[in-house]
Amino acid sequence: MMSKSLSTLTQWELIKQVIVVKGAEENVFSAGGDIKERFFFMKKPDGRELDRMYFSGCIRLLEKIGTYKKPYVSLISGIAMGGGAGVSVLVKYRVATETTLFSTPETSIGLFPNSGCTYFLPRLEGKLGWYLGLTGHHLKGLDVKLAGIATHFVPASKLQALTDALLSPGNQNVEEILKSFDEHDPAAEFSLAKYSKQIDECFSGDTVEEIIYRLKVDGSEWAQSVIHTLQKISPTSLKVTLEALKRSINMISLTEYLEMESNLTENMIMLQKSPDFQEGVRALLVDKNHKPIWNPRNLEDVTDQYIDSLFTKAV
Repeated sequence: MMSKSLSTLTQWELIKQVIVVKGAEENVFSAGGDIKERFFFMKKPDGRELDRMYFSGCIRLLEKIGTYKKPYVSLISGIAMGGGAGVSVLVKYRVATETTLFSTPETSIGLFPNSGCTYFLPRLEGKLGWYLGLTGHHLKGLDVKLAGIATHFVPASKLQALTDALLSPGNQNVEEILKSFDEHDPAAEFSLAKYSKQIDECFSGDTVEEIIYRLKVDGSEWAQSVIHTLQKISPTSLKVTLEALKRSINMISLTEYLEMESNLTENMIMLQKSPDFQEGVRALLVDKNHKPIWNPRNLEDVTDQYIDSLFTKAV
């Protein structure tokens, strides 16, 4: 699919004036990569090479999307998770609907937000990106725009009319058309607005341990629920994700972000320097007992040296 998408987008960049991308199904934009399939083919003799081909194709597609030279509109209606989140937000125009369900849930399966997610998460206001990336919190509907992930909000029932307007012959004003269809209520409040100060304070911690300490000091019901969520997640994934977000602050080009993600994926999945991806997929998607046994099990056992090694370019 990625190969066909890349080929098509490359052709369209030369001959089209506007690109509109939406999910093939009404309730799904993209649920991301087939993680369960990757679990099984990693067990094959040529699994590492297959996975390298998969992620190499992903990188090329993301670079094309993120640097596209023609107006590119993502109609993010329905589920957009993981890799689906990445391919939806690297473009200038991003339209959410009331059915949008957006999340970067990779830490729950022993991985880290990837597919370009390390590029956009740090660009969200305050420490919201840190919170979303570490916890995998789901955003729904208008919240996706209020969070700064989508640029416009249009009811799902009007997406076809919007598409027709954008693709009408001679159309040159994408921004005006999107603005005319946007139905964002200025009085609407972001569902996490009441926690914004707590998110900024707690997730400003320099380490995962400090973030959890600040949540404990906060002591509110919200903070307790976040602690409960973090305690179920792979300690390695939490520390890798936090480090990736911290490193991303000093990066400029999309290529830098994707190279960092590529190195992490090579080490964590292909070279299996961390067993947590296989264990997370087993527990959540294969056996479905939802009882992963992370290794290491505790945050204090995940050393800085180990995390640094996962960021090192594999040879």
